[in-house]
Amino acid sequence: MPCNASETIVVVDDDPLVAEVLAALLRTTFPRVICAFTATAAADLLTSAVFRLAVVDMLMPGGRSGIDVGVDAATIGTPVLLISGSFDAVGALGQHGIRVLQKPVAGDVLCAEARRVLADGERHRAALIRAAAIMASSPERRW
Repeated sequence: MPCNASETIVVVDDDPLVAEVLAALLRTTFPRVICAFTATAAADLLTSAVFRLAVVDMLMPGGRSGIDVGVDAATIGTPVLLISGSFDAVGALGQHGIRVLQKPVAGDVLCAEARRVLADGERHRAALIRAAAIMASSPERRW
């Protein structure tokens, strides 16, 4: 775990190249960024401390989705910015008022959205948790 989690952003993506590119883009605005490449590693990290922000890919292999990881992080107080390469995933949460960035994403857009989530973290975290509960109870889990 980083020495100062409250100043650190965590990027979660199962593709290490994508995670490192996202981290590099974020470092243009936020100096402390680390990566996790599996949902399990991310969940372990994000439930160990409250981080400044978690940027989480929604679609992760291995049984746990990125939204599961995001909800874990949001539940303990870390603001979450969701990203996805899937139009279906973006639309599913968009219906519940959660903005999901579509990959690929430009660096300026990524950093601007990160700043927006940080500025409105509490409302965004609560909405994410509510939307995840609604979607998890639906017969067709769409992420």
